[in-house]
Amino acid sequence: MSQVHILLLGPEGVFARVALADDISLSAQRKTITRSLGLPDGSDLTIRKYDGSPVDQRAPFASSGARTDDRLLVEVRTAARSGLLGRFGRQRSAADATVVPSAYRVLPCYLAVDTSASMRGEPIGQVNHELPRLRAKMLREPELAEVCQLSVVTFDETAAVHAPLTDIADMQLPGLTAEGRGTNYAYVFELLRTTIAADLYELYRTGRRPYRPVVFFLSDGQHNRADDWLAPLDRLTDRSAFYGAPNVVAFGFGEATAETIQVVGRKAAYMPEEGAPSAKLDTFMTFLLSSLTNSMSGGRHDRDDVFVVPPAAPTGWRAIKIQR
Repeated sequence: MSQVHILLLGPEGVFARVALADDISLSAQRKTITRSLGLPDGSDLTIRKYDGSPVDQRAPFASSGARTDDRLLVEVRTAARSGLLGRFGRQRSAADATVVPSAYRVLPCYLAVDTSASMRGEPIGQVNHELPRLRAKMLREPELAEVCQLSVVTFDETAAVHAPLTDIADMQLPGLTAEGRGTNYAYVFELLRTTIAADLYELYRTGRRPYRPVVFFLSDGQHNRADDWLAPLDRLTDRSAFYGAPNVVAFGFGEATAETIQVVGRKAAYMPEEGAPSAKLDTFMTFLLSSLTNSMSGGRHDRDDVFVVPPAAPTGWRAIKIQR
């Protein structure tokens, strides 16, 4: 019988490293899992890989693709103890079962920027001009600098993490270029899902308690590839299927249509005001800052979902009704 050593992440922030048999199903090893996490015997579990995809508990563990030092997320399917966000406050050592308080809460923020060729020139220049100013303003807000972490994701015909999730003070902002030959929404939604899953796991592992993430989506074009982008968007934003499903605020201009942006913006959506000659990306950044400031000052820090949308659209933009 071969074994793999797996790091389990369970409800209420309990971590445990256990040895599991590779050729036996997880359902047959449920006692090992529940006892290592301090859960009642017979608990109804959902077990996921770090990207949020469920593991078939009836099949041999080897077929899950997990290997030594991989990590699994363990959820208890009950009304009182469902989900992962906001329930991570302690860590149990596999050796001595000691409990360690979580360090602090953080709000993971992702800025998804279209870098297709249509963004070349003034649009991408404005983004590059405003990003360092946004960082400087956030650093002048102590609560934001302490709580918010920021990542920049780019997309065109592909998608990439341009700047990984990190504390505002430590963030490096290399300039963006707009050289992409197309616009593929599907790739950025798929990348956001796997990236958020990995980022949340790392936050949990280091003792920090993330709020529900937020994504600010900015595009001047329509999806123009054969890939279906609605299904990846649904997988990203469905909280019943993905524990890290973010709030998404979408801004569209140029060739992006209101019909598309209102679907992407599951929390809020904006287009330029009628007759506006171009998008005001400086006020987009100001809106991003004010929305985070309002969220952190709202007195709702005991909740998982603290993000609030400012009541007024940013200058030069109009709010459009979103599709839920």
